[in-house]
Amino acid sequence: DRAVFHPAPHSRPRAGRRLRIGAVGRLVHQKGFDVLIDALPSVLADHDVEVEIAGQGELRDELVARAAGLPVTFVGLLDEPKRVGDFLRSLDLFVMPSRYEGRPNAAIEAAACGLDIVATDAPGMRAALGSLASVPPDDAGALAHAIVIALRDGVTAPEVDVPDFEQVAQAHLRAFEAALARRRK
Repeated sequence: DRAVFHPAPHSRPRAGRRLRIGAVGRLVHQKGFDVLIDALPSVLADHDVEVEIAGQGELRDELVARAAGLPVTFVGLLDEPKRVGDFLRSLDLFVMPSRYEGRPNAAIEAAACGLDIVATDAPGMRAALGSLASVPPDDAGALAHAIVIALRDGVTAPEVDVPDFEQVAQAHLRAFEAALARRRK
């Protein structure tokens, strides 16, 4: 929904303030938030950052314990699309450290908000993000390096094609029509 997921009207100045890295997703093994937390000390050696992770799930307590002493905040569930969009636009960098994905909505929403993105090259991610999905999954060192570079230089990547509701509906319609035509044969 481009009325909800759109770039901020103006860019936020970075100089003199702590940079905000964010992530959105269920707090489960698949999403790799433990890898993001493990990467954070290396990032902190180069940049003054804070990490905010939005979501809930079975690994919350484990992740909170793992992040003890680090500038990590667990913001909980953002239960309305508007809250997710506002959260995304408040970030300097979006990180998607997943081990695998289907079609990663959070990353697509971050791209629609015009964010710089660092993402793993996990199954399903490259189809959604192209070359933005370049970090090996489960590699905290590579993730930290990619974050440091993105915060320093920005992310130079091709524009991510973010479909709107009408485009998604048309794609589904074409898929259903093709399936129906195959069944009739």
